[in-house]
Amino acid sequence: MRNGKEHQDRIHWRRQHVVRPELLQGPLFLRRTFGQFARAGGHRRRQDEAGRASFAQLRNDVLSGTAAIPSHWFTPSGERHVTVIDGIANDRKQFIESGIVYNRGVIPNLPSDLAVEVPIMVDAAGVHPTSLGPLPDPIAKLLSVQASVQQLAVEVAVHASNELALQALLIDPVVNSTIAAAQLLDELWEVNRAYIRRCM
Repeated sequence: MRNGKEHQDRIHWRRQHVVRPELLQGPLFLRRTFGQFARAGGHRRRQDEAGRASFAQLRNDVLSGTAAIPSHWFTPSGERHVTVIDGIANDRKQFIESGIVYNRGVIPNLPSDLAVEVPIMVDAAGVHPTSLGPLPDPIAKLLSVQASVQQLAVEVAVHASNELALQALLIDPVVNSTIAAAQLLDELWEVNRAYIRRCM
């Protein structure tokens, strides 16, 4: 059971981040919602940099012996990667409800090079995905389209290409306005300019 403050914090977060119904109207939906997200907290560059600097200082202080190790460093985080590492390093069979792996036939009616989220088993031999069989055909087709959008988005990131970014937006079936997509892209490209660089 959550304590009262945590519950109130979650409610406050939801009120701040759930898309308001009036924003779902009209062709500027994309620009309004994603533009607001980018400005309101989707990209908190200064906070991220301050947080990294603060952690680096604490880490250095702990390593030099001028600060005690914070107690929360010893508290399990609940992150699933800890269970995976433990299973592999200590040869403990661990079942995890969902893990992201290369498809490689786990879901037979999706391309093998996609990342899919499926139940996994972990032991000293590695990560073993569990196949639940093929998806219903309409769902597999919808996911294939979305996977194509995501694969193109990866190309955008690798090549830092504004032109490919627009193409990725336009092939997404939920985008219903070329004008809104172009405006959204211009706005987000500018907000993220410091992070955009070619990787290859």
